[in-house]
Amino acid sequence: MPILSFPFHRELPNPPSPPLLLPQRLQFEKAVTMLANFRNYLHYHVKASKTYLHMRMRGKVKGWLQVLNKSHHEKDAKDAKTASGKTFKRMST
Repeated sequence: MPILSFPFHRELPNPPSPPLLLPQRLQFEKAVTMLANFRNYLHYHVKASKTYLHMRMRGKVKGWLQVLNKSHHEKDAKDAKTASGKTFKRMST
């Protein structure tokens, strides 16, 4: 991401009284420091957001697994035999 710095970025819009006015060099250094730290600031917040989303997704998956584990699984239909020896599949109710 390119960042451009023009002279109006380094100048105060309404200059305050002379005791509060920063020298031009200090003002430029402050602007450069803020721009240099912006990358770290942005990366920190992107990483924090990813961590938060992954934490929520893990929680949802854990809940889904609990629901699946509590569910009643259908038993396999076993072949039953009649008294004469014929086999049939029992219908589950």
